Amino acid sequence: MKYVTADQLKTVNHRMIRATGGLYLASEQNVVYPPSLDSLVNFVQTRIALRPQPSVWEIAAFYVDRLTRDQVFHDGNKRTALEAARLFLEGAGYRLSLAPANESVEFVTNVARGSQNRDTIADWLRAHAKKKVRKA
Repeated sequence: MKYVTADQLKTVNHRMIRATGGLYLASEQNVVYPPSLDSLVNFVQTRIALRPQPSVWEIAAFYVDRLTRDQVFHDGNKRTALEAARLFLEGAGYRLSLAPANESVEFVTNVARGSQNRDTIADWLRAHAKKKVRKA
């Protein structure tokens, strides 16, 4: 299982803002509190190293939960959270569907409001993902 790095998360955030609009401050200034981002990445690295490993759904839910609620970036946290989960799951062999968009927006907004916990986030991700088919 491969985690998403802090640099990748910064790139995802920049890409989300560039694609959909919002406030982006240059380089490190866009991270509100850098130790929070480092803590998130370190936690995932540590959890992946544990035996037994948490499920891919638990890790993806952690990304969504922490990025959404901790407001790591000045803008685009919810978009970044969903894209980080999508990238992580893609690396684990799953394809996350964020369509229809209005459903994904409602879901991540509910996460931000605190009306979803990590278990329900993991359930939502699992319900919206499919195992990628390997081509022979």
